Amino acid sequence: MNKTFNHQTGNHLEIDGAKIYYEEIPNAGKPVLIFLHGGMGDIEDFNLIVPLFAPDFHIVGIDSRGHGKSTLGAEKLTYRRLQLDAEAVINHLQLKNVNIIGYSDGGIVAYRLALSNDISIEKLVTIGAMCNGSAVESNIAFIADVPHETFTESIHFKRNFEFYEQYNPQPDTTKFIDLSLQMWCDKSENGYPSNIKNINVPTLVISGNDELDPLETFVETVAKIPNAILFNIPFEGHLAWEKYPQFLVQVTNDFLRKQEPVTYIVTENYVSEFPNPISLTAGEKATIGEESSEQWLHWVYCTKNDNSNAGWVPKQIINYADETIIEDYSANEMTVKKGEVVVGLQELNGWLWARNAITGEMGWIPLENLAMKS
Repeated sequence: MNKTFNHQTGNHLEIDGAKIYYEEIPNAGKPVLIFLHGGMGDIEDFNLIVPLFAPDFHIVGIDSRGHGKSTLGAEKLTYRRLQLDAEAVINHLQLKNVNIIGYSDGGIVAYRLALSNDISIEKLVTIGAMCNGSAVESNIAFIADVPHETFTESIHFKRNFEFYEQYNPQPDTTKFIDLSLQMWCDKSENGYPSNIKNINVPTLVISGNDELDPLETFVETVAKIPNAILFNIPFEGHLAWEKYPQFLVQVTNDFLRKQEPVTYIVTENYVSEFPNPISLTAGEKATIGEESSEQWLHWVYCTKNDNSNAGWVPKQIINYADETIIEDYSANEMTVKKGEVVVGLQELNGWLWARNAITGEMGWIPLENLAMKS
């Protein structure tokens, strides 16, 4: 299965006079991760890092209006317009509780999506998305008297424009560049959001260090967003995954996968039927058996290589290439009684890894036996 964006397997969605291209890299049962690219770019710009996220997420990429294989339509480009297009695609695909990675312009769109509250967002990651009071003025100074050839021949955009002119259904390079520059300089409410202090989802702000990305501007952005974290990558530039893609992905993955403890009440007794649960350590080899096809999907029956034990293991932690386990795992199930309180630590494939609030015992409990404590 393809693990990068290829502009071949996607679809167009008609939105307010434009055809917006989107592409999915499916991964059933995994959290949704949406990629929003930067100005004058397209979704293939992410292909250095997308394969590193693919094992853990159902991935969706959207070519912004006028970019890649998406047409411009009759409206001018604004960050609000790109926000509405992204919302339309997400709602069309009936996606809930999405995570978003937005680079540069895509990061500004991501901030607007988090503020609109029209889609359910779990976590937000922005890369090189400066969003402070001086952003527009910096853009105006940056593009002053810059000819179009500066962009079309730039090492950063040359591939994008060659692809755009060959594969966009309605290419118009001059108009596209003009509208992009207007969007960057838009001081209206359709442009950069001024109220990022109202963003209420966990946010990771990633920055490199160059003339486009002075560190102090990102410190200012993070200070305004509640529950935001700054991840500054030294020796990187605006495209902050060029030199150290695995570094960026590792930190971002840790942020996206971290779950805050949630308290649950047991609504129905559950008795473990496995007194000797299998335990495996990261890097340990195991014999990979059949995947469950009944009630509990995405669980695989595995046997320790010394045949000392066997049990059900979540598919997500198995490296099928060399039959190794990629993280420490215990199949211990917790016996609980109705009315007991547990603290949820990890939700996976219909089960919850939890800690008993009184005894401290830890183990898996079926989610259908639990209810979140209000």
